Amino acid sequence: MFKYIEERLRSEIDAGRISIVTDVEPWFDRIGSRFPTGINRIAWEKVANKAQVEVFSETRAVNSDELEVILGRHRSTIIEWFDRKGVDLDSEVVWLGDDTDVGLRMQVKVLVQYFPVLFSLPQHSYVLPLVGTWCMNYVMEGELFFGSK
Repeated sequence: MFKYIEERLRSEIDAGRISIVTDVEPWFDRIGSRFPTGINRIAWEKVANKAQVEVFSETRAVNSDELEVILGRHRSTIIEWFDRKGVDLDSEVVWLGDDTDVGLRMQVKVLVQYFPVLFSLPQHSYVLPLVGTWCMNYVMEGELFFGSK
């Protein structure tokens, strides 16, 4: 699965705007220590300070190309969430996927550009700042969450 991401983001990786994080366990540990968890994901129903949006509610399967387009329509929502939280677009974040062995480190402004690619894979995706004070989470069932503890 990471090969797909690597191919799609090759120019950003080569330019040094995205770097590969080979040890993702500390990042998942950080999520688990700062957010309530349920069965293999954040238990968002227990997070008081959160925002969420339904990305799609279709009953039919959505392929990754379609999902990428659908996710792209939510770019302004993500920018609004970052703005409300005071997230600097030049600050760094780490993206993780629960079915990927590596993560990616990049500036928020790079994430805003490429999140549809990252979130379109069949896995739960997480984004958190280096200090772990907030988390954005896209779940495969079509919901996008943003919250802090």
